[in-house]
Amino acid sequence: MIRLLHSELRIVRAFVRAIALRPIPERPANAHDSAATIRRTSQYGTILFVLVMLIVIEVPVAHMLLAKWLGTGGWKTVFERVLLVFAVYGGVWLIGDARAMRESAHTLEPEGLSLALGERWKGMVPYGAIAYVARASGELVPRKSAAEVTPIPLDAPNVVLHLRRPVVLRRIFHVPYVADEIRLFVDEPEALVASLRHAIAVDATLRNELRA
Repeated sequence: MIRLLHSELRIVRAFVRAIALRPIPERPANAHDSAATIRRTSQYGTILFVLVMLIVIEVPVAHMLLAKWLGTGGWKTVFERVLLVFAVYGGVWLIGDARAMRESAHTLEPEGLSLALGERWKGMVPYGAIAYVARASGELVPRKSAAEVTPIPLDAPNVVLHLRRPVVLRRIFHVPYVADEIRLFVDEPEALVASLRHAIAVDATLRNELRA
């Protein structure tokens, strides 16, 4: 429950930053030397606009329907207030979620690839757990054990991590997800593939030297 509340609080804070029109840093807060973002090429902004507009339209329509069905009684006021609270928070959550994703990035750390897509996906993938990484080619077959770390289904994965062994990632609300393959959508897939291949090779060399 505490983790759930912390996650929701981070979404609300991201909403406040979005409404305040605070600029997103060129290098996300969790980035070091290498970072893979989704902010420039994801289609989520268009979907977000449509969803928020639907909420704006839905509220007055729902109020009219409640007035028709319930008249002017006390229950009408109760339902109207409940509907308004859910609609407002729904808008807050959608905008905060989008902002959090735009602020985050997948980064190459000394121990592995750190995944971060807002509050939706988080986790560490050790370099030793990655068999190989490649550009996604064509339509990928959905698999339950393949983690699709993408903002929306329209953002098709463009990088695939084939794993030697399963890793545990964390979804929204800190729900664990065991994956044996990770599919990413990023702005610059070629750069991520090249950087990750280099990091994997360096890690393998270091581990071989330690065993020698």
